[in-house]
Amino acid sequence: SSDLSIVVTRLHVAGARPVRKMQTDAEGHFWALLPPGDYVAVFTDPGYQETVQTVTVDPASQQEEMRVELRIGLATE
Repeated sequence: SSDLSIVVTRLHVAGARPVRKMQTDAEGHFWALLPPGDYVAVFTDPGYQETVQTVTVDPASQQEEMRVELRIGLATE
C-alpha cells in the first residue's frame, strides 16, 4: 500500500530522533541507506496493525533485505 509509513530510529538510544522516514512505492517496496548499527523500524498503515521490527546493519554486508507482513486490523490499546 502506498499509505504505508516507515520510521527508522537507532535502537538503544534514549530520546533518539528518527534517522529515516519514508513511504513505500506503489509495489510496496522501500529502501534506505543506513550507517552500520542497530535500528528499529515502525511500519504504520491505516487499517493495519502497527508492526515493529529490529534490524542490524552489518558493515561487512553490502545489502540487507527486510520483508514485512502487516496484519489487518487496528492495534489494540
